[in-house]
Amino acid sequence: MILIADSGATKTDWCLINNGKCSPVFETLGLNPTYVSSLVISDEIASAAKHFGNASAVEKVFFYGAGCADEQKRNDMKSELARCFQNAEIEVYTDLFGACRAVCGDKDGIVGILGTGSNSCIYQNGKIVENIPSAGYMLGDEGSGTYIGKMLLKKYLTKRMPSDIEEKFSEFIGGLSRNEILNIVYHQQQPNKFFASLTPFAIENKQHDFIYLLVAQCFDDFFENQILLYDRTMKDFYMVGSVASILENQLKECAEKHGYTLRKTLQKPIQGLADFHAKK
Repeated sequence: MILIADSGATKTDWCLINNGKCSPVFETLGLNPTYVSSLVISDEIASAAKHFGNASAVEKVFFYGAGCADEQKRNDMKSELARCFQNAEIEVYTDLFGACRAVCGDKDGIVGILGTGSNSCIYQNGKIVENIPSAGYMLGDEGSGTYIGKMLLKKYLTKRMPSDIEEKFSEFIGGLSRNEILNIVYHQQQPNKFFASLTPFAIENKQHDFIYLLVAQCFDDFFENQILLYDRTMKDFYMVGSVASILENQLKECAEKHGYTLRKTLQKPIQGLADFHAKK
């Protein structure tokens, strides 16, 4: 049996492959070791092990996670997984590498993630050969749910929203005052989750000219700060993540404007990863 996990900023999807068949996906909290304590990580892994039953029968674990670019954090995650899956061969990779395998398989291309956060790379011959490092939600994550939410808040707090959208947005956030918003942003833990929680508002109102232009600017920022910095001879473009999938048409327009062809989007990498490993 093979256990696969795809872990982002907010959730982790788990899938068990047994005799070439994939189980229904089981979801736990996101296990980014940069932000999540080892105790929480241990508890969530134990929850997944309990859900799938006989952990001792798992032969291989492939864990693809946000925050696992650093070797020490990969080793820490591997140790936590080994506590539950003692008989398994365990491999830990970045969520970006998981995205590549999920959406490209054995094809070459530029691969990006637009979910809660954002990232991108060039994927060739089954390897990531170039990556513009993510600067995180404070300094980067262009085009992501966090980034779109942050831009919405910025427009709202600086009174640069049309009155109809401003009224709708105020209702969407439950009438939070300026001080309450700033308290969440500057004094509560993981404000990126708060930013990302605002993205559904942009999706619900994507046909409004103001929102359309705001999302377009966020996608332009993603291309200008990440994609356009790669070798311009590669034009095939693949994306994973909820933002990329739900706003696919607008992302496709942006890609074409910059000279790229969006070949495929996938909302959840876990199914692509399950297909990839089931064939191996």
